Amino acid sequence: MKKEIEKLLNSNITAYTIAKSLNLNPTTIQRYKNGINKIDNMTLATAEKLYNYYKQTKKGSK
Repeated sequence: MKKEIEKLLNSNITAYTIAKSLNLNPTTIQRYKNGINKIDNMTLATAEKLYNYYKQTKKGSK
């Protein structure tokens, strides 16, 4: 799960787009993208949302 979340955060999808799609705070997502906040300290709820979003984006790109 962590690798998929890292791929999502390192992708070209903006923090704003991810946050808006998942009803999360864009600043929080940007802090994860920039490495200010560590993925290991992410809440399980946020991790699940990001992981499921990653799976949706990959399914749509096939």
